[in-house]
Amino acid sequence: MGEQYLPLLFFVFSRRGCEVHAAELARTHNYLTPEEVLAVREAAERHLWGRELQSLSSVAQLTDILERGIAYHHAGLLPACKELVEELFERRLIKVLYATETFAVGVNFPVRTVCFDSYTKFDGRGFRPLTVGEYFQMAGRAGRRGIDEQGFVFTMVDLNFYQPGELGDRTEDNVEPLWSQFDLTYNSVLNLTARYKTAAQIREVLQRNLLVYQNERLYQDLQKEFLRVSDRIAELNVKRCPHYRKETCTEQVRKIRREIDKLNQELVQLRGKSKTRRRKQVLRRLHELGRKVDVRAVYHCSKKEKKECRYRERQLRRAERRLKELKGSMRHILTKERLYSSFAAKQRFLEGLGYIENGELTGRGRIAAGVYVQELLVTELLFDGTFQELSEDAINALAVCIDYEPRRDEAVRPWRLIDLSHAQEVAEELIRLEKRVLNEQRVRFHNSLHELAYRWSRGCSFVELMDEADGLAEGDIVSAFRRGIDLLRQLRRVCSDDKSLQAKLTRCIKKMDRDVVEIRL
Repeated sequence: MGEQYLPLLFFVFSRRGCEVHAAELARTHNYLTPEEVLAVREAAERHLWGRELQSLSSVAQLTDILERGIAYHHAGLLPACKELVEELFERRLIKVLYATETFAVGVNFPVRTVCFDSYTKFDGRGFRPLTVGEYFQMAGRAGRRGIDEQGFVFTMVDLNFYQPGELGDRTEDNVEPLWSQFDLTYNSVLNLTARYKTAAQIREVLQRNLLVYQNERLYQDLQKEFLRVSDRIAELNVKRCPHYRKETCTEQVRKIRREIDKLNQELVQLRGKSKTRRRKQVLRRLHELGRKVDVRAVYHCSKKEKKECRYRERQLRRAERRLKELKGSMRHILTKERLYSSFAAKQRFLEGLGYIENGELTGRGRIAAGVYVQELLVTELLFDGTFQELSEDAINALAVCIDYEPRRDEAVRPWRLIDLSHAQEVAEELIRLEKRVLNEQRVRFHNSLHELAYRWSRGCSFVELMDEADGLAEGDIVSAFRRGIDLLRQLRRVCSDDKSLQAKLTRCIKKMDRDVVEIRL
């Protein structure tokens, strides 16, 4: 692609893909002048060198291609590296940037050209085409106001697998509506219980929810379609051939005869062999099929009748599949009644755990109402003395384990440097109760980063830490540590009556919130 299309933002839907594409381009292209290379080096020294990150192989790889006007940006990068890339991109010292879609959401830097590596993405369950909204969120970066007369958007496709229908009509008129992301957490239930004293008040508040409004309309639309499809099935059943799939149907007789031929061939092969049991099974089946075939009772259809029959059956099967889909969709839509039922079930669950009593929050409930991350697990560990008993470094390791969502290749680790198995047992018991009572799981605990968090809390440098990281991305580690710090701050806020624990948590935060992990508020 010629330089008339630069600067170019290239969206790739995998971290590894971003890095590979950038490295490949850097082997053959250099877009910077010597003066621009010096500017890149100055920025890199300012962002990275003071923190002694230059010895990390990932940092060396990035800075090398930055000096050629090429870069990549994804969630696995160190925050300092992302800040460097964003600054250079804004200063037009990066001509080609390979990025995941998170760049389009968080940073608004227009370019002349946007390119897509694919029109499909993996959403955690499987590959699907980009929605129109996702497409415009990224493609909308093309064309700089006051600089470019027009912007360019290219999408790469593999013609061996390309399905034109999957792309649809990519126009602004077809952008999908925004959909509420409301989630009825335990924290929500506790705060609603504390604020509103009657079920009628809570029901009214829940009914004013945007998600309920959207779902009620969707449910009504699905109901209408359900009735239409049901009527269509009834109509097709009335017209259905009375002989279909019966012994009197010529198609059914043909299938039976094919099976008889196969069994006769197998019977010939079984002669003289010791497989008497299988021979008896074949003979029994032949006898059953022979009784079904009565040529005198067969209804002989005309070609036209056969064609119409097959067409109606295809229509019927399609309608039955759609009806099944509609039933499934309607079953899972959170209507106002289902939302209140979910609230009531969670409220009873919390009453059973001692968070609510006689419609009022208990001490446990008041603590959990002020925690917005894994409130049940945190509260249980607080009330059983875990945070009081553990060392500061162990608390930091525990905070990182709570609510951590591992990537697919991350395994549970043995407890070697520290033993947090009690916290894991508490989490597992809560999960068991959730599944038994509510048939869902909200509690999350995973220990794959506990040793790294423990070492970091004890003063290990980030470069030394990465020697023990087993290939985990630096950015993921920093993000997990920062989430742990946020959790500790929430816990410190709700423990206002325990000055000793508050002071301990302050020391914990200070140990974690340093160097590349530091959160600048």
